[in-house]
Amino acid sequence: MVSNTIKFNLEPKCQNIDMAADRGISFLKSHGFSDDAVQVPAMVLRKLIKSSINFGRYAPAANEIAVCLQIDKNTYTIEVTNPVCETCSDRLKELDKTIQFIRGYQDPYEAYSRRLSDVAATPFNTEVNDLDLVKIAYEGGAILDFFVNEDNFLNLSAVGSLEGDG
Repeated sequence: MVSNTIKFNLEPKCQNIDMAADRGISFLKSHGFSDDAVQVPAMVLRKLIKSSINFGRYAPAANEIAVCLQIDKNTYTIEVTNPVCETCSDRLKELDKTIQFIRGYQDPYEAYSRRLSDVAATPFNTEVNDLDLVKIAYEGGAILDFFVNEDNFLNLSAVGSLEGDG
C-alpha cells in the first residue's frame, strides 16, 4: 500500500525549493494525479517553503525545514516547520496580520487584488513578504494557518483541493 504522506527535511536555501516541489509532484503523481492536477499544490509548496525561510531563524543545531505533504481523497495538506526565536516576534506578528487580512475577505481574489494594489503603491526598495501567502489563498485556493509550538518551531500550513483522479 502506498502511503498518503511524504515527509522530508531540507536546508533553508532558496535553491532547495524546486527540489522540494519536484518531490511533492512525484509523490502526487504516484497517487494517480495528472500533470495538471499537481501544479497548484506544487506552487503552494514552493511558496510555503519560501515564506518559511523568510520567517525562520536558523542555527547550526536547527538548520533544517521539515516538510510534510499529506493527501486524503482529493484534499492535500502541506505543513512546513522551521525554528524561530524570540527576535522573530515582529515577523510572526506580521505573519498573523497577513493571515488575518486574507481571512477578512469572503473571496481570496479580493485580498489578492488589494495586496497587488498595495505592492504597486509601495516604493521599489521596500520589502513586501506577504504576497506569496496571498497567492496561496487566491491562486492555490488553499486555507492558510500557522502556530508556534512550545519549542519555538513555526508550523505554517495550507489545505487545498486536488482536481482530477487520484
